[in-house]
Amino acid sequence: MIKEGLLLRLEPFAEDIDDKFNSKVVEREDDRLFISYPVNEETGKTTFMLDGTQLKVSFIGKDNVIYSFQSEVIGRAKKTFPVLALRYPGDKRVIRIQRRQYVRVPASISIAIHPLEYNFEPFVTVTEDISAGGIAAIVNHPVHIPSNVKVNVWLTLPMHSNEMNYLQLQARVVRLDQKSENKLGKLSLQFLDMDERDQDRIIRFVFEQQFELKRKGLL
Repeated sequence: MIKEGLLLRLEPFAEDIDDKFNSKVVEREDDRLFISYPVNEETGKTTFMLDGTQLKVSFIGKDNVIYSFQSEVIGRAKKTFPVLALRYPGDKRVIRIQRRQYVRVPASISIAIHPLEYNFEPFVTVTEDISAGGIAAIVNHPVHIPSNVKVNVWLTLPMHSNEMNYLQLQARVVRLDQKSENKLGKLSLQFLDMDERDQDRIIRFVFEQQFELKRKGLL
């Protein structure tokens, strides 16, 4: 369930700490995880955590489901770079907290849509929502794109760390709801043949967006 490279979200249980932190699994042993030093979601700064710090750890699995477990900082180690050691309670103590196949969140990010199988004028717009399985883009001008045709899409994903991820993907048109007098149009797309690295980037973005919405009480 947990392997090297998995992105983690850390939430200390201390009453005087309301910050959230992002980290990555560097190495796993039976009862412990070695992780990169946590980065504060708000400030983007690396954080030092004391031994004994109690944590709620969350992550999104390959099935696009959110999982959680309780842990604590139990030490430090030197791998190719300094890492923290966390207690790992075992797979049986990991709790599944999201049951949808694809976690979909509202998000307004830049997207460019270009023809691949059907000719239309390329356009740039913003998204309405996103998941690891697809995206909905706002359409504010007349355009005709049949269902089931493939298109090229370019996405820009702004992360909490201020990193910008630029993705070029193929997608299938699920449907196009045209603009009406009082409503913007919407183009629903399903991602196709996405490599693991790009999928991980989208999962990480969705993960950050969902927890931010929960923090604000909007989800």
